[in-house]
Amino acid sequence: MLDLLVTLLGVPVLLFLLYVPGAVTLNSLAMKRPYRAAFASRDEWVFAAVLVSLLVTGGVGFVLAEVGLFWWWLIHPIVCLLSLAIALALGGISLRPWRWQTLVELVKVPAPLPLRQADHRQSRLRAMSLAVIVVVAVALFSRPAEMLRGALDSGVYVNAGVALGRTGAILQRDVLMRQLNDDAGEGNELLQGQSLYRYTLDRLRLSGFYVLDKKAALVLPQHYSLYPAWIGLLYSLFGIWGALYATPMLMLLLVLAVYYFARRAMSPGAALLALALLVLCPVMIWFARYPVSEVLTGLLAFGGFYAFLRMVSLQGEGMVAENVEMADSDRAREHWASFFGVVAGVSLGQLSLARPDFIFYLIAVVGYALYWRLARKYRAPYTWFLGSLGLILAQYALHFAFFGFAYTLDLYHNVIQDVRRLWGPLLLALYVGVLLVFALDRFYPRLRRAWTAAERWVVRYRWVWAGLLVLAVGGYAAYHYAIGPWLPNMREDNAGRPLAQTVFTTWESYIGAPVDLGERYNLLRIGWYLSPLGIVVGVAGLLRWIWGRLGHATLLFFGCLLISSFVFIQETYTDAHYIYTMRRYVPVILPALVLGFAWACQFLWSRVRPRLVGTALALLVAGGLALFFGYTGRAIVAHVEEGGAVAQLADLANRIPANTVVIFSNERDEPNVVATPLQYIFGIESFVANRTYPNINNDALDSIVTRWRKQGYNVWVLMSANGGKLHLPGYSLKEEGSWDYAVPEFEQLYYQKPFNVSSAYLPWGLYSVQPKTPPPAWPYSIDIGDMDYPTLVAGWHRQERDNPASPYWRWTGDQALLRLPWPSSAAISRLQGGRVTLSLRPETPITGQPFRRTDPLTVTLSLDDTPISEVIVPPGSEFGEYTIQVPPGLSKRRSPEGYAMLRITAPTWSGLQAGLSYDARTLGIQVDAVRVGP
Repeated sequence: MLDLLVTLLGVPVLLFLLYVPGAVTLNSLAMKRPYRAAFASRDEWVFAAVLVSLLVTGGVGFVLAEVGLFWWWLIHPIVCLLSLAIALALGGISLRPWRWQTLVELVKVPAPLPLRQADHRQSRLRAMSLAVIVVVAVALFSRPAEMLRGALDSGVYVNAGVALGRTGAILQRDVLMRQLNDDAGEGNELLQGQSLYRYTLDRLRLSGFYVLDKKAALVLPQHYSLYPAWIGLLYSLFGIWGALYATPMLMLLLVLAVYYFARRAMSPGAALLALALLVLCPVMIWFARYPVSEVLTGLLAFGGFYAFLRMVSLQGEGMVAENVEMADSDRAREHWASFFGVVAGVSLGQLSLARPDFIFYLIAVVGYALYWRLARKYRAPYTWFLGSLGLILAQYALHFAFFGFAYTLDLYHNVIQDVRRLWGPLLLALYVGVLLVFALDRFYPRLRRAWTAAERWVVRYRWVWAGLLVLAVGGYAAYHYAIGPWLPNMREDNAGRPLAQTVFTTWESYIGAPVDLGERYNLLRIGWYLSPLGIVVGVAGLLRWIWGRLGHATLLFFGCLLISSFVFIQETYTDAHYIYTMRRYVPVILPALVLGFAWACQFLWSRVRPRLVGTALALLVAGGLALFFGYTGRAIVAHVEEGGAVAQLADLANRIPANTVVIFSNERDEPNVVATPLQYIFGIESFVANRTYPNINNDALDSIVTRWRKQGYNVWVLMSANGGKLHLPGYSLKEEGSWDYAVPEFEQLYYQKPFNVSSAYLPWGLYSVQPKTPPPAWPYSIDIGDMDYPTLVAGWHRQERDNPASPYWRWTGDQALLRLPWPSSAAISRLQGGRVTLSLRPETPITGQPFRRTDPLTVTLSLDDTPISEVIVPPGSEFGEYTIQVPPGLSKRRSPEGYAMLRITAPTWSGLQAGLSYDARTLGIQVDAVRVGP
């Protein structure tokens, strides 16, 4: 009932924030400067209102997040006041006389323009088609990934956004972190160290969260903050599911932004086809559900492209014709052009608050600004455009100084180093360029005829420069798609040694079969999801668009496409597993290829005669791509990444008592998967013991636990494989049950297109810290794989079993350490004599397949680093018991009192090397049980 009430309250607030500011702005401007041709339809007007509202609400929320006042009940009234201020400034309302009816007029959708009967029927059909496509998009986008986990960018975004919604600030205050005594080595145990040679800040609180200032207890999330602000806003209104639904909402607005841009840059029919194909595209469906900031980037980019096109074409300078009524005054058109200039400037400017690669979208703007100035084409709307863009970039400069510096400098570390190495030529080019621009501007009166002649040449000889562009773009695409993948793949490792090519391109590689690693296959891999037909027809359509439609109004989009393609088709600059790597192509490249495909289909249905044949060909081509999307996306549509994570993590949070601090003990990133959402989503203080055995300082951890208990905290420990590296000298662990993080994950392949869904499984043992008790007495047995975590010190893999009814066991690595209770003589530090029995097996039998390990395995056993025996495990054998007699008097080394370390050393192999799977783990011997006794 409470959730229903929250939703009932949140829905009108969200609708207000996404509609009212823009509606008030548009209606106020229309009252002051009526312009009937400002919008082609009512749905375009609504989109423009939503786009303006998105920019206003996002900007207000972002600023409030920076100053620590991010609350929906504060964002809402500020947006209200801004809307009223806009209405007053534009003349939509006046203080005297005051009428409530005016406020209603300010939020009404205007009446449609009068149309001829034929145009009216066409408009209705287009509106109905748009509504159907939007409904399909909502259905396909509406099951978001339950990406609460840490140690991935997507999970860090969600955790940062929810933490922002919970606390009202980007910076998170962490008092327990501040109390860690660095002089006693406590910070080294629970904070992740980073090299200052490579990174700007030297420690992480958890993966993705910097320790900004330990003395001030400040933690700074990585990444830029505009996207987390939207996640935080929807979390504030609807809870955790609202945070997850932020991305589907933004993706729906992204595809609509592409549609309205295409409707002006191409044609309404081509725009509708492009929208339908984008909605069906498996990559867009995946990232509509999977939280990454590229979705917001694409929305802001195409919102900026659309508004920029409107600004320029309203000045009469674009290749795209505006439906300008002769009765409308030039003054009104200039005001609307200025309005669209502000929208374009803010949209492109907010890219700088969303992603660090925003510079790729602004390089073309520099070219525009220089041209407007040097050619004396500068007009009033351009001032509004550049002014609003500059204002947002000034805000970015402040955000960089206080929040974004570490992440940005870390991300561009190698780029900065490369630039420094080329300091001489780059500085020379900069100085010469500045002088050249100054000279061209200074001597404009003498160069006026040259500028005029150049502009005439551009218009008269369009076929020359457009043809050269077509040849360059077409040649680039042909090389990277049809030629490059077949050439020898020359790669080097980190030491500069050449790597042999292991996978060779085949024709099947173009539809998902394996290709080698490396950037030369990036366009081919895009074709895995767009199909060879989509790539070829999409590029052909883009070339046709360049030839006939590229102009002043659309050059910004084309320039961003060229730059993004050159950067990200050359190198993705991300972990190159698929489908995740496709996020680089979501903002501009993939929509551009789909737009090109639609424009090629438009050629078929509009130019091929007889008309029926052309229409049939267009339907055949578009239907073929839609069928490919359906085939490729069949697994994606039915799959929910990390499905069940919300319920599982909420269950874990509910099992942990109030006022508890949790320490996670395992290896590398796995503890961050669970610790991050516990800390930043559920508000449970969580730390990770980051150092491995024997470097872990259990004495320092013991003193931390003692301080927390004195402060009134309960302390729990969550252990997984190798969690036994944590062994507190002054305390014992009481078993509190087990918990599994078991979710479906789409397979992550590097060499080929993924289709299958695997299971991510992270089992944990839950323990509460209790006063010290004596070590267990002999005889003592351990069922390996069943709540054995406190005994597993190093070198163990996650538990497995042959089938759902069989017991668990574990693989060792090349060496595995096990902590066993073992009496010793404290006076002389010698171990007593005893016996160790192990249940061992060389590998798992697979029905119908021969054993892969055909030689006997020699397993070496040591106790506290003293070799005690070797056992021979026959190949192909089932689990068998091997008993070793341990003589008295062995030296006790490093083990805590009452315990000894058993080291198991075995020859290794891997499933990848054996050709069985992509499992690259180093596997030693399988262990099912261990017993010790006198």
